Amino acid sequence: PPAPAPAPGGGGGGGDSPAPAAAAAAALGPETYLKPRVKASECVREISGFIGKMSRDARRCMPAYLHRHLFSQVFQHASDHILQLLSCSAVSRFNLLSILQLKADIDYLKEVAVCTLEDGEVDYLFASLDQVLDYMLTCLPESILDPKVKHSLYPQVQNPTLGRLLLKYQELSSQKGSTSSSNLVPNPPTKQQVDAVAQKLLANL
Repeated sequence: PPAPAPAPGGGGGGGDSPAPAAAAAAALGPETYLKPRVKASECVREISGFIGKMSRDARRCMPAYLHRHLFSQVFQHASDHILQLLSCSAVSRFNLLSILQLKADIDYLKEVAVCTLEDGEVDYLFASLDQVLDYMLTCLPESILDPKVKHSLYPQVQNPTLGRLLLKYQELSSQKGSTSSSNLVPNPPTKQQVDAVAQKLLANL
């Protein structure tokens, strides 16, 4: 499928500006988001290995229903806590390369979750975090302002949380010198575009 077109440039303002980006997001769908072409970090590999071992040990000494309940709580809290950290003062800024890395790490963690829980349950537990990351990787910030796109692709995303997160966005152009960044993220939005969307989300527009 064709790569997502960059969001229309130009200022923050008219009421019609979200329409092209929203139409593009709705037409292309999640399968066309930027895909992580980076490996999961060593840190998440170690954490996942620890969780996997803990799960195997627990499975031998508790009923299946209790094991599933316990580890669904483990993964639910992990997903919620990561999203909370992203939107609070623990994270001061980020760019799309860091989002790509985080997406790769979360996908790796979800593989461990699938081995512990049922597939459908894993998708539900990680839904909010997954949808925020997927939205960021469309490189179409205005798309979420369209109610149809918001409800169909990002129903679990909370506007205040996403708005606070978007205000920390930094452009890749501030880190010149690496050709790999342009290969991984060919059409990143500008900070001006992302800030404008953040302000509208925080104002519940």
